[in-house]
This record gives sequence, C-alpha cells and structure tokens, in this order.
Amino acid sequence: MKMTPYFLGSLLFVIANLALAENATVSPNVSEIENLTEEAKKGELLHNAKCVVCHSHLVYIRENRKIHNYDSLKIQVERCTESLGIEWWPDDDEMLAVIAYLNEKYYKFEKPAEE
Repeated sequence: MKMTPYFLGSLLFVIANLALAENATVSPNVSEIENLTEEAKKGELLHNAKCVVCHSHLVYIRENRKIHNYDSLKIQVERCTESLGIEWWPDDDEMLAVIAYLNEKYYKFEKPAEE
C-alpha cells in the first residue's frame, strides 16, 4: 500500500486527536442535550455528518481548548469550512446551526447582540 501525503497527514491527525483524549473532561450529560434549540439540533446533525470526519468532540472539551468566546468559535467554524471546502446552504444557515450546536452543547458563550 502506497501512503500518499494526504493519507499520512490524516493518519497523524487522528493519532493526535486520540492523544488529546487523555486530557479530556466529561461531556455534557443527557439532560443538557435535551435542552438544545431546534437550530442546534439541526446543527448537531450537520456537525456529525461533516465535522467528525476530521476530529471528534474531544477538541471541544479538552483543557487547553483554543476557543474562548463566541466570536472565536464562529471564526474557527468558518476556518474549518473554508479548509475543507464545505458548502453550507442556504446563505450559511447550516453553518450558523453548527455554531449554535457547538455553543449550546460545549461552550455556552453569550451570543453577541445582532447588529
């Protein structure tokens, strides 16, 4: 089997995520999950279909996570979207649903007022 740079990179990425599992904390309990808004529930389905291809939920619950406010969460989801070539539609509503899901389930940041 010939290892392409893409395959090798993907393999290293998976190994790195598994290593992060050691520093992970417990994920939210079932009662918190049941309180998701309809938008976040839609975002969960989209997240599970597109985002977990590259990483597990462990990146959201690790101690040294890089997301510290709502704006940085939105920027990171946009960055992942562009890097992977994900086409959310219509008008980024799907991307906003994924952001809502991540925020409601893991981060719990106050959403900035709409301008």
